[in-house]
Amino acid sequence: MKNDTPTVGETIRRDFMMHSDVSVGTIASALETSIESVEALLRGRRGLEEGEAAKLARMFATSEQFWLDLDAESRSR
Repeated sequence: MKNDTPTVGETIRRDFMMHSDVSVGTIASALETSIESVEALLRGRRGLEEGEAAKLARMFATSEQFWLDLDAESRSR
């Protein structure tokens, strides 16, 4: 069975970046990581690293669990 769960990166691009002025640099600053690391996340080349779900939750006014669940589901595809 195919898993259609979007990756964390797909969700960030579709639900947050397309509808606001949030840039890769802004996300990198919020996650305290490099632009290259955020680009890898957005392209689905890596999942979340420790602490990033909480930082995304603060940045996008969501729950940490939302990002953890999304990451776990997309990694299982």
